[in-house]
Amino acid sequence: MKWLRREGFDLHAVTYWVLDTETTGFDVRKDRILSVGGVRVEGGTVLARTAREWFVRGEEGLGESPTIHGITREQLEAGVSEAAVWSALEAEADAVWVAHYAAFDRDMLEALRRRAGGPERAVRWLDTMDLETALHPSKARNAEALKLDTLLAGYGIEAVQRHSALGDAYSTALLLQRQLAALRARGVRLSDALHRPRRGLL
Repeated sequence: MKWLRREGFDLHAVTYWVLDTETTGFDVRKDRILSVGGVRVEGGTVLARTAREWFVRGEEGLGESPTIHGITREQLEAGVSEAAVWSALEAEADAVWVAHYAAFDRDMLEALRRRAGGPERAVRWLDTMDLETALHPSKARNAEALKLDTLLAGYGIEAVQRHSALGDAYSTALLLQRQLAALRARGVRLSDALHRPRRGLL
C-alpha cells in the first residue's frame, strides 16, 4: 500500500495540509466521513485563503453524531460524492498531511479512497500529538494532556467552531504553528530527529 511515506523531511521547509474529518462514529469498518476540512501551512504561516470544507453526500444515517458536530441531513444532501472529495484531496498530495490523532483520520480517508475507487497515494503524515510528545516527553502516556482542547488551552489558542471539520482543522493548524516554532527554537529541524514515544510519525 502506497498511502504512507516514511522518509524524513525538513520540518520548517515543507508545506503542510492540516485536516480534520467529522464522521458518523469511530468504527472505521462501518462508519463514514461526513465532512472534511483543511487548510495549508507554509513557512510557519496558516494560509486562511486555502481553507476548504466538503460535506460528503451519502445514504447512511447520522445516528447520534449530530449532537457532536451539528451536521444536518440538508447539508449532506447538498454535499458532494466521496469520489469528488477524494479528487479534491489528491490536489494536496504534495504536502505533508497533518491531523490531531492522525491515525483515525488516515484510516477513515483510506476507507473513503477505496470506496471512491481512487488510486493509492504515497502521502507523508504528521501527528500533532507526536510533535507534542517530542516537545514534552512526559505527556507521552497522558491521554488527557494530549487532548486537542487541552493543548489549545495550553498554547493560548481559542478554538474556532469546535467539532466542525474546518474549525478543528484551522485550530490544529494554529497548534502546529506553535509547535513548529518551539521545535525551531530548540534547533530541531528534521522529522527524523523527533523522539518517538508514540511510535513516532504515522
